[in-house]
Amino acid sequence: MWNLLIKPLADLASTAIKGKQQVKQAEADSKAKAMQNKSDWETVTARAAADSWKDELWTILFVAIIAACFIPPMQPYVVKGFEALELTPQWFQIAVGMSISASFGIKAYNLFKK
Repeated sequence: MWNLLIKPLADLASTAIKGKQQVKQAEADSKAKAMQNKSDWETVTARAAADSWKDELWTILFVAIIAACFIPPMQPYVVKGFEALELTPQWFQIAVGMSISASFGIKAYNLFKK
């Protein structure tokens, strides 16, 4: 008589445990897939950047701005340029930040957000 009562309860407990294990496995699989997709995207981006002049263009622009800061006759132009950039729409400022971030590494964009 006890067997009739214990067996269904044991089966129910076993099914519940298997269900939890399947949920945990599905979550782990989902996280692993997301990490692989991110890795694949970064690999594709790095390969595409290998033939691009975008990185060099941003570097040249930054070097020119920094150099202009040390040349007294150019300093007012640098200041006015930054003042003008502050007047641009926020979407444009974000787009510039993202473009620079994409050039020097997508992960760097998190620094701009803060």
